[in-house]
Amino acid sequence: MRLPIALSALIFCVSCGDSVAERIAADARARVNAEPIAPVSPPRECSIERRADVGAGDRLDVAVLALARVQARHNADKRACGAWISEYLDGLSGPQ
Repeated sequence: MRLPIALSALIFCVSCGDSVAERIAADARARVNAEPIAPVSPPRECSIERRADVGAGDRLDVAVLALARVQARHNADKRACGAWISEYLDGLSGPQ
């Protein structure tokens, strides 16, 4: 008794219209025909490397202050880079 119900449901679903394969193919065609995304170079803050000029024989307090300055600059660069990435990804996703 259950088999005819399952078959009728299957026949109904097959006759509903577009198959899954057709929908996937249409989606792929839409992506291929979409406008290409132009490559964008990130700002300088995303790739800069900072160094503290601390060497052997420097006083410890001077070395710690130099490292703290470099770390503060590095953190500011990474915040700016993160903001740029966020803005860029929001632009890729389009208007919400």
